[in-house]
Amino acid sequence: MPCHQTHRGILFRSINCASRTTRGTSAIVTLVAFVGLSLSIQAQETPWQGAAKPMVDPTVQRNIDDWFYQGKGVPEDWTHHRLVFTDPGTEAEAIKIGKYEHWLQTVNDPRFILQQIKRGRSAEALEGANVSAVSTARADGAAASSIGRGPGMQSRNALNKDWSMVLGGSATVGAGMYPAKFSFNPIGTANCGSATSPDFVAFNTSTAGSSTQATIVAYDNLYSGCTGQVPSVYWAFNTGGTAKTSAVLSPTGSQLAFIQTPSTGNAELVLLTWKAKPTGRNLTSGTTNIKSGSTTFTTTSGLTSMDVGAGISGTGIPTGDTIATVTSATAGTLTTAATGAGTSGEALSITADAGYPDTLTATPASSYYNCAAPCFTTISFSGTSRADSISSPYYDYGSDTLYVGDASGGLHKFHPVFDATPAEVETSGGPWAAASTAALSSPVYNGTDVFVGDVSGYLYSVNSSGSVVKSVELAVSPGIVDSPLIDSSAGQIYVFVSADMNGSNTGNSACQAEGKGALACDGIINLPATFTATTEFTESVTGVGTTNVLYDGAFDNLYWVNGTGNIYVNSSTGTNEPKLMEVPVSTTGLSTEACQTGTNPPPNASAVQCAINIDNPLTSAAAAGGPVTEICNNGASACTASSTDYIFTSVTGSSRVALTGCAIDSACVYSWTTTTALTGSTTNPGAGLLAPGGSSGIIIDNTATTGGASNIYYSTLGTTGTCTTSGTVTTGGCAVQISQSGL
Repeated sequence: MPCHQTHRGILFRSINCASRTTRGTSAIVTLVAFVGLSLSIQAQETPWQGAAKPMVDPTVQRNIDDWFYQGKGVPEDWTHHRLVFTDPGTEAEAIKIGKYEHWLQTVNDPRFILQQIKRGRSAEALEGANVSAVSTARADGAAASSIGRGPGMQSRNALNKDWSMVLGGSATVGAGMYPAKFSFNPIGTANCGSATSPDFVAFNTSTAGSSTQATIVAYDNLYSGCTGQVPSVYWAFNTGGTAKTSAVLSPTGSQLAFIQTPSTGNAELVLLTWKAKPTGRNLTSGTTNIKSGSTTFTTTSGLTSMDVGAGISGTGIPTGDTIATVTSATAGTLTTAATGAGTSGEALSITADAGYPDTLTATPASSYYNCAAPCFTTISFSGTSRADSISSPYYDYGSDTLYVGDASGGLHKFHPVFDATPAEVETSGGPWAAASTAALSSPVYNGTDVFVGDVSGYLYSVNSSGSVVKSVELAVSPGIVDSPLIDSSAGQIYVFVSADMNGSNTGNSACQAEGKGALACDGIINLPATFTATTEFTESVTGVGTTNVLYDGAFDNLYWVNGTGNIYVNSSTGTNEPKLMEVPVSTTGLSTEACQTGTNPPPNASAVQCAINIDNPLTSAAAAGGPVTEICNNGASACTASSTDYIFTSVTGSSRVALTGCAIDSACVYSWTTTTALTGSTTNPGAGLLAPGGSSGIIIDNTATTGGASNIYYSTLGTTGTCTTSGTVTTGGCAVQISQSGL
């Protein structure tokens, strides 16, 4: 296998070629080149020069340094929250215990390298000094608030909503789904809209694409330290279908992949090569002419709140100007004042946005590779009646392969995807693997096998030849709706279920009062990656069984650093009230946490433990909880066991705690901060923000120590709130960025 492979003009893949020395060690050389940027490696100094260099294995350090040297960007999408790596140790340690090949595979995995960047020297690596230096004030001129720091400190501050943009009247990323973010410059200056390659964040809309509704839309000029309109609309496309699940990014950020449902036929894989500021539409200027030195403009009709941030051109309008506000269908303002006079009745050109996207015609898959941007192709799922509404695609950077499930239990494999002419790998004219007959959730690939659950409550392991191993039954309806959470280094899998096997318990269920008998519970199921058809699982019970989906939780910083810590999950009470729960865990699986006397393991389980109440309940009435996202912030240094940890989740209504940004009985996004494990059964969130209808999954682009330089992205689930940056002409689902000082 060659040590590099061309990726649209960029030699992306970091493959280490190892040769044994006579003393049993290896000389490892990472061969990568970033042709597109024409960087002079010799002229650059090491990114660590002048700063304390983390004590890591030299090979790991070389891979991180190479990533920086080559100017590679940093993708952040749902998949980066599902496959994680605890410390694999050093090369010498791996050789000593006979796990060298696994160690080599781990440290050369692009996802492992990205994880080291994000959890290491990430303040400078992901956003940059210039934004950090200027972003101590928010874009609206208000002082940025600071979340309380220190052991267990829970200061009650509002999360700072830097911007909120309309995605469409009924548009949302979706419950349990995630936006996708790309940072082009992982170290040094942040890429604002004025950069050749601005950082951007993309949102699917879960709404049928049309001439007046984007299937997917992206924003750039993201940060409060950027000049001009924050954010701006980077691109928006109608690909002719409905994208209900999360999108994933190519290694270079130049392409995206997502699944869409067309008006008829099977679900489709969409591959999109985007172009900045694509064609939108022309409007006719109104009777109030554009005047030199003025930001006011008018049209005869047609402006919408989704035009805020879009590019605009016309006589007297500066090149590259954007729309700052829309006050009515016929009036708005420019970000930069006009430099000349316009005339009534002339054409004003507005670039594509969520309300008026660029409608593309699909390119055949055979012609997609190296097609001129913007362009896209679709590949219809193989097989008969193959729909999808819960399975997001998982892309493997190392092999240019994508996996996704369908509603009939088929696991689809696509290879190549971005690096050559894309194609589906079929088996007898159908999906690559017939894992189940029930709908599959999102798959995760650990470098060896694909792991995926289904709504009937089983987990499947699929090897490289497509052979399937089916687990024992883990849950009853609604089964497994979210993807598994996998620690690849430890070989441990965690599955989140909202109705486990305790309903068939022959004794007392862990979520039931002592002596009350069997009752289905919420829980986290733990299996080894090597499970067989008869392997019993262990379980941590987190709540009472419910029809609400139990979305994935997240490991805390203690687990990342020590290999012993917790998983935080947004579970449910017996009356469907969300609650934050803490589940002790180590690299060998779930840790022991006693349940009440008389508790029996459920069927197919070897052991059961009970999770720890952290905030029980989060709401005062029935509501749904969202997935949990975690990030550690230790400024410009690698995270340690005492670094500040941030936990984020959301509720769809009836909030119990009054916070500055979110009143009682509202739908909110919440955050907790701590330098240890959270404690207590009523540890209220330290900050909150109103999120009508709740929020989608949350992604975090980076960490830093100053305001505006650490950001959270999500969409609201409701469409009745006002997206404040877009104005008040219309309401709809909002794309949101939150930034906090010292996050």
